[in-house]
Order: sequence, then C-alpha cells, then structure tokens
Amino acid sequence: MKTALYLRQSLDRDMTKVSIDYQREHLNKLCADKRWDDPIEYLDRNVSATTGTRKAYNDLCRDIEGGVIGRVAV
Repeated sequence: MKTALYLRQSLDRDMTKVSIDYQREHLNKLCADKRWDDPIEYLDRNVSATTGTRKAYNDLCRDIEGGVIGRVAV
C-alpha cells in the first residue's frame, strides 16, 4: 500500500517555510516508525483551504480514487 504525505501551509508571512519543514520532518518520522516506505509528498504552500485552489490536495484525491494511494499521513 502506497503512503502519501499531505503538507499544507496557508500563509508563510515571513517566508521561512518552517511549518512545512516541521510537518515533513514529523510525518517522515511517523512513516519510518510505521515502516511505510517511500511516501509520496503532496504540498500546497501559501494556499488557503477555504479560498484557494489546492492543486496538491486535488491531485491527492485523484490518486486515492485511482488506487495509487492507500494511506495518507497529515
């Protein structure tokens, strides 16, 4: 079963990308602990969940429906 990481930060005011890096670090640790090898990353940066188009999220949903992804870590 293929695992996906979904990373999103709605606004990076100071452009430090810290939130995304934090999410990535902890989700990769989770995957390693669970022995979920080679997760596929889907990233939406500076995209509001309520007002923006989340391309990576839409891609993730398509891949879940298509059977490419069987598990999502968020």
